[in-house]
Amino acid sequence: MDSKTRVLVVQLQIASVGVLLGIFGGLWKESWLLITGLLIFAYGLIRAFLLSSLMKKTEASDENDSYGFEDFYASHEDEEDEKDEWESALEHHLERRYGKGSEDSETKSSRSDKKP
Repeated sequence: MDSKTRVLVVQLQIASVGVLLGIFGGLWKESWLLITGLLIFAYGLIRAFLLSSLMKKTEASDENDSYGFEDFYASHEDEEDEKDEWESALEHHLERRYGKGSEDSETKSSRSDKKP
């Protein structure tokens, strides 16, 4: 079962719980249970209707869009170049600030332990 069908089934299950509450409320002559069941039934049906219409609209808009993975990657290549520029600027700043070469944590800790 795909996700769209699952969403509609859940909403119809909510509506069926409302029907059951309404039936038991009518049999036991409990007006609060009958009204609660009718409200839950209406809530489930309204949600099912709204979600199904929303899914139809999104399917229609998805069919009109021809935006594939190739277009997505082509449009994001510039962002990768900007990221590379940012990373090189960061490396340059760190080299100026902390000196050239990479030091491991032991070298840094031994240097910080020494007092002048």
